[in-house]
This record gives sequence, C-alpha cells and structure tokens, in this order.
Amino acid sequence: MKTRTFTLAVAVLTLLGVGCDQRIADFTVISTRNVDLSRMGEYEKSAVRVRGKDYIPLFLFFGTDRDPDLKEAIDDALNEVPGAVALIDGVIYKRDWWFIFGEDSLIIEGTPLIDPKVVTPPAPPE
Repeated sequence: MKTRTFTLAVAVLTLLGVGCDQRIADFTVISTRNVDLSRMGEYEKSAVRVRGKDYIPLFLFFGTDRDPDLKEAIDDALNEVPGAVALIDGVIYKRDWWFIFGEDSLIIEGTPLIDPKVVTPPAPPE
C-alpha cells in the first residue's frame, strides 16, 4: 500500500511539473526600430550575442489577460547594447513551465547590429 501511495505521489508531482521549450523560428535580421537599409554597410556587428525575454506569470493553468509579446522581447534584447538597431542570425523560442506557479515566455537570441551614429560616447568623469 505504501508503494502505491509513493508511486501515485511521484506520478502526480511529475505531471504537475510540466514544461515545454519550443524553437519557433530562425531569422536573418529582425528589428522593432527604424533601420535605414541604405546604410547597412556602416552598421557594425557586435562581438557578443544578447537575449531578450517577455513573459507572463501563471498560476495553476491561468495567466494574465495578455500573451507574451515578441516586440517586447526584441526591445529587451536591443536595449542590452547601446546603439543596437537590429538583431541578426538569431532564434526565437517559446518556453513555458509550471508547478502550481509558472511562466509562459518568448525568448529571442541574436547578435546586435550597431549603428555607430546612434552610439553616444560615455560622458567624461567629473
């Protein structure tokens, strides 16, 4: 009897702790900002990749009144690097998990494309 109870408890906990990670799309260039394509040769490729995320919290199976927003995830990634106007060579993931509480999220990873005219040099120390 104790073995059945333990097995049932393990099965229930396993089912409650469910998560999923899904690769949605690969992209060459993506942006939420105005990008002057005629100046594409002037842009510089960053040496680091960045990650942006937008999510909604879940309680049991229920979230808020909105879904994760791809625009917010892209803006989050672009804000990581000053002067970034677009992301290149990237991937979009959808990730959700829950165990009573959880999260539904969109994650974007890519290499920032930097506009040198937008980057402001750091202010000199006073």
